[in-house]
Amino acid sequence: MDEFISVDEALEVLFDKADMDDSSKIKRFFRYYNRGKVDFYTELFGRHSRYGVRENQKESPESLEKLEGFFKLNRQHCDEYFHELLLLHLGVEFKDNDVEAGSNVIDPYDHHQFYESFSIGLVEDMEGQVWKLKAQEPTEYKGIEVHHTHPIHPQVDDLLIKADQAAILRGAIKPKKEPHNRFDIIDKSNRERMEILGAALAVLSEFRGECVTKTTGKVAGAKVAKLVDIKAQLFWPETLEPPQDKGSIEKIINEWLNKAR
Repeated sequence: MDEFISVDEALEVLFDKADMDDSSKIKRFFRYYNRGKVDFYTELFGRHSRYGVRENQKESPESLEKLEGFFKLNRQHCDEYFHELLLLHLGVEFKDNDVEAGSNVIDPYDHHQFYESFSIGLVEDMEGQVWKLKAQEPTEYKGIEVHHTHPIHPQVDDLLIKADQAAILRGAIKPKKEPHNRFDIIDKSNRERMEILGAALAVLSEFRGECVTKTTGKVAGAKVAKLVDIKAQLFWPETLEPPQDKGSIEKIINEWLNKAR
């Protein structure tokens, strides 16, 4: 039987020793989701249960079934919902198949606008059957009784992931045990520096406008380091993150920029 954990528990498993604030952890976690490393589920039960009709099945009173238990949130159907959820609650958004920083100022009215405009109306059970969420009681429309959509609006705290997916992801992103041989440690450090400088050169070539200051037009190490971190999946597709933290990356880049100044 599948075991599920909450997003908070997943963040603790994945980033227990990472020097990151909660917003950065959520941002990184949704980057893994966006890359297909984890799937999101929700639990329907009690007052949170729903009724549903199998997708592609003709709707009738007999086809309506009560849905309770764990359900997968269909990735294709939910992408827009999660985009807006993150933008609203965490000040981040998906951009070019990645997660970008956005505005942290939240207008309270936006919450109402969000619930009016975005929802999830399809779920997938553990056998892979897709269900359209419907209201239990029908309403009359043009002389015909219909069951209107009864969607859900899961928040970040409502999302669940499979514990085994978190374990696999943890194994992929956690650094391997440091080598004990001094020369191996030096070689590893040099390799990481070379990878970081190569990534810096790549982003500087493709995104120069985002790497320079507006006043002087000079390359800024902090801007380059930020782009290396954001575009990490291009250079480290296995871990989706750089081998060193952003502060260390900036230090390495500035060290070489300052040699020519």
